[in-house]
Amino acid sequence: MESVFVIGIIRGSFGLSGKLKVESTSGEYEHFFKLTDVTLRKGEKAVKAAVESAEIGTSRLFIKFKGIDCPEEAKEFSSWHIEVPRNMACPLGSGEVYAEDLKG
Repeated sequence: MESVFVIGIIRGSFGLSGKLKVESTSGEYEHFFKLTDVTLRKGEKAVKAAVESAEIGTSRLFIKFKGIDCPEEAKEFSSWHIEVPRNMACPLGSGEVYAEDLKG
């Protein structure tokens, strides 16, 4: 089974169209712009989500998922994690390793 990485944490809703404020777990944001599909997870709950758009703010990313269209729906995902397969995680720099690879 392919490794799954948590690349972001949803910190709340933004605006009136259902956008979500996202904090990157790596501190990097560029890899979010290549995403098309992700898994949103909170504990045992998991939801597949299609990325509609992503834009960078001053210190956060604002991301819009298809089917989340108002602040009330967006707020339900506060504190959920955004998961992707290894190949969609932030690329490693020289001498860096993924924390996931150090487990066990």
